[in-house]
Amino acid sequence: MNEIPSETQELLANYHDKKRLSVVVSKDGNTIDEGLTPMDVNLIEAPDPATLANPEALKEFNEQLNQQVPSWINAYYKADGKNDPKPVLKVFVSEIVLGDKLIKHDHLISFPMLKEGAVYLDITGTWRMFKDKDAVAYIETRLTHILKPWGVYNDGNIARARHYTQRFMYQANRLDNPFDHANPNLVAFRNGTFNMATGKLESKNPENYLLNGHDYDLDVINTIRAMIVVFLKFKKAGTSYHNFGNNPLNTLRRLQ
Repeated sequence: MNEIPSETQELLANYHDKKRLSVVVSKDGNTIDEGLTPMDVNLIEAPDPATLANPEALKEFNEQLNQQVPSWINAYYKADGKNDPKPVLKVFVSEIVLGDKLIKHDHLISFPMLKEGAVYLDITGTWRMFKDKDAVAYIETRLTHILKPWGVYNDGNIARARHYTQRFMYQANRLDNPFDHANPNLVAFRNGTFNMATGKLESKNPENYLLNGHDYDLDVINTIRAMIVVFLKFKKAGTSYHNFGNNPLNTLRRLQ
C-alpha cells in the first residue's frame, strides 16, 4: 500500500481549508421576473372612481402599477365611458423583451452546424443539445412557467414569445461549432468544473461548451489524494507519470 507522506497530508489539509468556500454555484436569482414576486395582474385592485376621472391621477396610478410587474409586461387601466366610466385593465406581453431575457438567462443558442439548438444546464455546467422538436417543447414549457404566475398565460403570448426566441437565438453568421473545441481537461460536476491539468475546481462556465458531466458534487480532496497515490505508485515503479498534466504534489503546492 502506498501511504501518503505527512508533508503531503499537511498540504491537503491546507488546500481543503482554502478551497472549502471558493466555488460559488450560481443561482437563478429570479432574473427573468426581475426580482419581483409573481402575482396575477388581473387581480390587481382597480383605481377608484375619483382616480379614474382624473387623467393625471390615473397616469400616476398606472406608473405605480407597472413598477409591480417585470418590464416584459405592460399593464394599465383605462376609463371606459364618459358619464359613468368603468375601469378596464389592458395587459400586453412583449415577446421581444421576454425572449431576450430567456435567451440570455438559459443560454439558448443555435447556429448552422446545430440548427436544432442547445441549452445550458447550470446545475451541472453542461449543455444539452436539442433533437427533433425538443426546442419547441423546452421553450414553450419555460414560457408557460414564467407567464402563468403573472396571469398572462395564453396560446397567443406563448406562440409569439416562442417564435421570437427561436428566431433570435439562431446565430446565422457562426460558422464553427464551439462544442468541437471543448477543453478535454475539464470535467463537469454539480459543485464546479474540475480542471485535470491544474487540479483546480473552477466555477462553472457556459463558454466551456461541455456536453457531458456528473450529477453529483466532486470531492476535490479525495480526487487529488487519488492522483497522488497513483503518482507515487508510478514513481516507485520507476516509470513516468503523464496523467493530469502535472505532478499533483507540485500542483497542490502552487495552490497554497
